Amino acid sequence: MLGSRYRTIVPRLAGPVRSLRRSLVSQAVQDSPAWKLGRLNHVAIAVPDMEKASTFWKHVMQADTVSESVAMPEHGVYTVFVELGNTKIELLHPYGAQSPIAGFLAKNASGGIHHICLE
Repeated sequence: MLGSRYRTIVPRLAGPVRSLRRSLVSQAVQDSPAWKLGRLNHVAIAVPDMEKASTFWKHVMQADTVSESVAMPEHGVYTVFVELGNTKIELLHPYGAQSPIAGFLAKNASGGIHHICLE
C-alpha cells in the first residue's frame, strides 16, 4: 500500500519542486557573471619534482603531448603543459625562492591542484 501511495505523490511534487528551485535563484543572480563562466581551459597542478611529474603524465597516463619545461621568471614558475584528448593540465614548479608555487609547496609538500583556468 505504501508503495502505490508513494508513486502517486512523487509525480505531483516534481512540478512544484522545479518551480520552487527556479524562484529561489533570483533573476539578478542568474544574470551575474558567475552563471556565464566559459569552458575549462586547464587545471594547474603544483609539483615538487617536475621531471617525475612529466614522466608520470607521459608514460603512466599516456598523455597525447607533454611539452618541455619552460621557465617563466616573470611568474616565478617552470611550466609543462600536458594534453589528454580534450583536457589540458599545467604542471607548475617553483622558479626561485620567491615563487608563489614555493609557498604552495611549503604548505602542501606533495603538491596538488593550484588553480583552474576558465575561458
